[in-house]
Amino acid sequence: MTEQKPLTKIFGNEKLRRVLIFAGILGIALIFLSDLLPKSSTKSDKKLYDDDISNTEYCSALESKIKKLIAESTGDKNIEVVVTLENSVEYTYATERNNTTNSRKNDKLSGTVENETSDKLEESYIIINTGSGEQPLLLSRQEPTVRGVAVVCDSGANAAVSETVKQQLAVLLDISESRISIAGRPHNQTVK
Repeated sequence: MTEQKPLTKIFGNEKLRRVLIFAGILGIALIFLSDLLPKSSTKSDKKLYDDDISNTEYCSALESKIKKLIAESTGDKNIEVVVTLENSVEYTYATERNNTTNSRKNDKLSGTVENETSDKLEESYIIINTGSGEQPLLLSRQEPTVRGVAVVCDSGANAAVSETVKQQLAVLLDISESRISIAGRPHNQTVK
């Protein structure tokens, strides 16, 4: 008596073989169908266009970073920071230009020949499909420019500390020290 191997038993059964073949074909079909279904927009698409924060939110985030920097360099815990901005976020989008030149001559039967030329320049945004809809192609995003910074901290009255903080902020924000004001807080006042 010959002993059948387990795979031969499974594939020898005609019904089971048909079920396995059908399941394989169904799996392949589902893989192909999943490519045809619309995909939800990815986080990178959303980040490209949806990270529009307001100037107030931008200032708040910048003020928090400045507070942390000053706290680290001076040891102060009571720090108030106000940032003012020159402008808001500026976007540059990809465009395409079409220049059309039309030339026209008057009727020769009348005996006068005049040339008329008109140029028409059309500029339009290049539109891309992001998965969440069509949007213009973003080339660059320019963050707002800082106009000035005012800081009040416990050690701000110390000239050496004030000068160090001014230098740090000038480098961090790429502004001149004349746009930075550092003031000390009287020792008996605390921020609530």
